[in-house]
Amino acid sequence: MIKMKTPGGRGLFQSVRQLRFGFSPGGLLAFALVMLPNLLWLIAPPLNDPLAANSAPSAFLELLEHASQWVLVATLVLLVNREKGRRSRVFLFAAALPLGGYYALWAAYYAGMSPAWLLLGLAVLPPLFFCLAAVWLKNWAALPPAVVFGLAHIAVTCSNYLT
Repeated sequence: MIKMKTPGGRGLFQSVRQLRFGFSPGGLLAFALVMLPNLLWLIAPPLNDPLAANSAPSAFLELLEHASQWVLVATLVLLVNREKGRRSRVFLFAAALPLGGYYALWAAYYAGMSPAWLLLGLAVLPPLFFCLAAVWLKNWAALPPAVVFGLAHIAVTCSNYLT
């Protein structure tokens, strides 16, 4: 049997038991940082807006994408690690890379660029950021919904722009 270990050396399931219900400002900030460009897109979409047609090809995939996204948000915001102590800055800086790339791709999108690789990047980078943010927050319960959300989000984008 494969035993998954967290960066702290504990088993993954043992580390999940370290979580408690509470409020995670870091989790809320992680969610808000990814949603900022989406909020701008809702308020003032660009003139050339291919993402307006980015919808799931099936009701199941749409449900999977949205349900996993909301479970992810709930786990990030409502679960807090009981362990006190410093978090590794390595994961904080690692999380900043996909977030910075995500913002750069949104800037390119608003500048009129919309090749398939850019649209795919807009689908890949947020789940990657969420995974790294979850590790930084030591919120292991957020990893499974982040992965499921990522796979569904990428599948929706691929079905619309890579066919």
